[in-house]
Amino acid sequence: MFFRNFFKLFTAFMIIALFIYILSPFLVPFLFGGMLALALSPFLTAFMRKYNWSKKKGLSIMSLVMFFIGALPLTIFLMRGTRIIIEFFSAQSITVLMQKTQTTVYAFLDKIAVSNHLESDMVKEKFNAFLQTSGTWILNTMSGIVTQIPDLLLAVMVMMLSFYFFLLKEDHIREVFDRYFYFSKSHSD
Repeated sequence: MFFRNFFKLFTAFMIIALFIYILSPFLVPFLFGGMLALALSPFLTAFMRKYNWSKKKGLSIMSLVMFFIGALPLTIFLMRGTRIIIEFFSAQSITVLMQKTQTTVYAFLDKIAVSNHLESDMVKEKFNAFLQTSGTWILNTMSGIVTQIPDLLLAVMVMMLSFYFFLLKEDHIREVFDRYFYFSKSHSD
């Protein structure tokens, strides 16, 4: 008897653990959406009373405002930054830019090497090694950030949808919590 129940419990535990593991990227944005809904619920209620809005209309307007508060600055930043970078690189070739920079830096390193009685080739070699190491680190960091953008956008979308639906079904969620966790005596069985 114990052996049969053990396997049932073990199977149930493994299914729950696998479910949590698969959905773990969505749990944090889902919880943030719930916390955001809990925090902004009084504001939604106040706007609904003040302007005599329906729940869907008030929630839609609040969601759009939140989206524009977050998305508009990010969009402007990305568009403006992209335009500046494109203008900078289209004005001059990358090879020409690298050669000019290298010539200027090497001239500066020659001055430092002469004033400190060092070999110019050794200083340039150390500088090139530093550039290679730091360049690799910067490239890896930037590529890591760029590859995380789709995940970030997906997380924001999950958070906004959970925010919307938590507030849309707020009364039902409160009723369930009141009934099962005895938050209100009128809803307890």
